[in-house]
Amino acid sequence: MYFAFADNMDENIIRKICPGVSFEGVAELPDHKFVFNKLGKATIIEEANSSVWGIIWCLSCKDIYRLDKKEKEDLGVFEKLNQTVRLLDGNTLEAFLYLTPSTPEPRPNPDLLEHVVEQATFWSLPSDYISYLKSLAA
Repeated sequence: MYFAFADNMDENIIRKICPGVSFEGVAELPDHKFVFNKLGKATIIEEANSSVWGIIWCLSCKDIYRLDKKEKEDLGVFEKLNQTVRLLDGNTLEAFLYLTPSTPEPRPNPDLLEHVVEQATFWSLPSDYISYLKSLAA
């Protein structure tokens, strides 16, 4: 299970990399915050009482290999972590995600942010989370 919280929420993008992917649901990663790093890449940091919302994709081993390769090419150095996420029905599951280690920067990549907001809206993520994402453009 893969927790996508940025451009990989887009089914068209993820299917190009991982053709066997299947949608499992919308999920929340509690006590974390969506931010951008110095390079304008989306990442998350630990922050109590905050949440990151995203999509859970089920991937085959072959698709995970393809995604690892793509993320390494796109992000350079990244951390792949397993985290417990909460589905909309309240159940939890373990999913992996990618982080780009760095301190957050106030200036996001505007095109990436716009795409993340579009995907958050498409997947009907919570309105307060979408408002937070939009506020990052200010």
